[in-house]
Amino acid sequence: MTRCTFRVTAPALFFASSFGVLDTSAQVGRAVSPDGPDIVVSFTADPDYTISGDMFGVRSRLAPGTPDIPDVILDDSLSLDPGDNRGIIGKGDNGVFFGVVDTVNSTGENTNTATWTFDIADFINLAFSIDFAAMGDFENADTHVFIASIDGAEPVTLYESTVDDAGDADYTLDGGDTFNLDDPMSMNGTELSNDFVSLIAPVTGAGSTLALTYTGETNGGTEAFAFRNIQLTGDQVAGDVLGDYDGSGQVEQGDLDIVLQNWGTGTFTGDENALVGGGPFDGNVDQNELDGVLQNWGAGSAPDFTGSAVPEPTVAGVALLGWGLLSRPTRGQRDQ
Repeated sequence: MTRCTFRVTAPALFFASSFGVLDTSAQVGRAVSPDGPDIVVSFTADPDYTISGDMFGVRSRLAPGTPDIPDVILDDSLSLDPGDNRGIIGKGDNGVFFGVVDTVNSTGENTNTATWTFDIADFINLAFSIDFAAMGDFENADTHVFIASIDGAEPVTLYESTVDDAGDADYTLDGGDTFNLDDPMSMNGTELSNDFVSLIAPVTGAGSTLALTYTGETNGGTEAFAFRNIQLTGDQVAGDVLGDYDGSGQVEQGDLDIVLQNWGTGTFTGDENALVGGGPFDGNVDQNELDGVLQNWGAGSAPDFTGSAVPEPTVAGVALLGWGLLSRPTRGQRDQ
């Protein structure tokens, strides 16, 4: 039996724009999914273990791997093993899952990682939904962290586990018996059980590709952690708008801020496809990037606010733009 409930978590940062949206909450990608093959650019992971009772990777009851799925993950209490006292994956659950048991062993690096890369071009308001489950007497040394990075930028933590080493929790198996264990595990503050729970984590920003990296370490053969059904959704936008560096769908203050914050440097943190000429970035934030904003100010789709107008650039922004126009030669002049 597949068990799952649904909850929402809310990281502090959330890129919430509805500008230029064609399709809301469209599927951008998926992985470890019972609904079909993965929709990813790539997937890499440390090797799964071939030690009995240990695991790090994607398996299912139909493809149990070698030597087999650890007993602590399988809930066989309904019929196969009425005395079973641990388990997450029920007898009738044949879907794939990513299981983690006892990575601190005689092989490997103790801490293991897996990375899924998704194509996020033309999508904004991204959010992940992942189903999590765990059962065991955990320790603070047992850690599970999921981070996201867009186009190689500094990663942001989306999900992070914690252990309540002063608490306890009840776990009910398919056979009906309930077991009380110390030190339950939570993910983003939601206590996990042997029933999968869906947790949502919004992702800030836009770009071309997004890498989701999971890092896990657990040091007990009676402690099971599993996740599945990684779903990445977002709002599809109507293509690139020149000067819309922040991917909001409209050329406005956020795009000007990107120019101001990176002026004169070799780092461009916006969408290169929105540069004049369609990119790529030439290595210096200067007059061309300013022109992309000034010449296209207000372009794109805005929310339908009756009587509203596109805000003017900030005073500081106008001042710096003016300084830039006067003090910086154009790219054509530099090339002469």
